Amino acid sequence: QGLRRKAKGWLFRQADIVHLFSEKTCEAAAERYGISKSRMKVLPVGVASERFMAVATPSAKSAMRRRWNLPVEAKILGYLGRLATEKNCEFLIRFMHAHHTSFPDLMLVIAGAGDLSDELHRYAEQGPARDRIRFLGYTREPESVYPTFDLLILPSDFEAFPQVVIEASYCSVPTLRSDVEGSADQIRDGETGFLYPQTGGYEAMEDTILLILKNDWNRLPAMGAAAQTHCMELCDFANFTRGLAEIYVASKR
Repeated sequence: QGLRRKAKGWLFRQADIVHLFSEKTCEAAAERYGISKSRMKVLPVGVASERFMAVATPSAKSAMRRRWNLPVEAKILGYLGRLATEKNCEFLIRFMHAHHTSFPDLMLVIAGAGDLSDELHRYAEQGPARDRIRFLGYTREPESVYPTFDLLILPSDFEAFPQVVIEASYCSVPTLRSDVEGSADQIRDGETGFLYPQTGGYEAMEDTILLILKNDWNRLPAMGAAAQTHCMELCDFANFTRGLAEIYVASKR
């Protein structure tokens, strides 16, 4: 780990301009690698929107739920991504086992694959909420999965600038995520989604989901629309390519 950090620091210090995707990443790079902020350029990752915005409609939500054999009227918490240790997917299953009786129309849908797949399946099947947890496996069509969610949840210990948050927003689905790395750039807390302190672990996530279910659930469609607008402005692909060209030109001056 120490050698890797030194190697990264050396490479970064050779660059005229360092492209980073969020303000928090700039702060981390300055602290870890000693890079002057004057040599950094913030430019969020560009994500093409067309395939996702095409399904950002109420009718698409119903159609995709039927496609995946999910209850059309359920309240669905969702996760899409790798099933890996740092993603804390077990938090979501633990939440369902703990609170399924309080929210009888609540479901958890997990899409993705990874090293923890078998372990997570066992954990889900051995608890009282087993019938309300669905695994969809890996899919090459995430645009068919996001619309089934009412809320995407990303309880990771660390993230860079997760593309899933942008893709879900393009589908008008807001996200709850831990406040690591690019979270503040991706989400305006309480407006386009929700953040909770990663240092609070499972309990912080649990408390936030409960508050959303009790106080904010009916706001989710409006928040999803606001998330779409925000992420279109933030990650429009044409803006990204123009920004890269500007970084290249500036590095040659």
